[in-house]
Amino acid sequence: MTPRVSILLPVWNAGKTLASCLRSLERQRESGWECVLVDDGSSDDSLAVARDFAARDPRFRVTLRPHEGLVATLNAGAEACRAHYLSRDFLRDAREYVLWGHGPTARALRRALEALGHRPAAIVEVHPRRLGQTLHGAPVIAATDLSICPDFRRFPLIASVSGAGPRADIRAALEALGYRDGTDFVCAA
Repeated sequence: MTPRVSILLPVWNAGKTLASCLRSLERQRESGWECVLVDDGSSDDSLAVARDFAARDPRFRVTLRPHEGLVATLNAGAEACRAHYLSRDFLRDAREYVLWGHGPTARALRRALEALGHRPAAIVEVHPRRLGQTLHGAPVIAATDLSICPDFRRFPLIASVSGAGPRADIRAALEALGYRDGTDFVCAA
């Protein structure tokens, strides 16, 4: 069966974080996906981690290439993708985003995205003592601010909280506000 979405994941010496990334993919609500992992000649255990996931789950497909850099790796991976929709980078056109959550999961994601040149334009938080504060240069806002301040709609939103229950609640709240899962927002754990 042809997958609905192809997730193209270039990999180069990502052994320390790859398993966590792939476990996150396994937990996605959408099940009709494939992940095309293209190892760009890693010298660590990235290839072994990728192959381990592919052995357990046929939605993961692994390709090995000599180290030629990101563009060549992406081009090779795009050729291997079978779905009509190709997902590579939710934030590819945005330097700023709205981050929902500021627990350990969200803080780790914020740091990782910061290293890639992305910064939160706002942080959505439910903790009353954080509301109105500024964290890492971003205002801390309540979820209700998303409905009354249209400026926040221009930024992609990443909900990063641990636990399937809280993520389901956030999805429902965002969908009630007209946000579209996978287009306007994503949940990352």
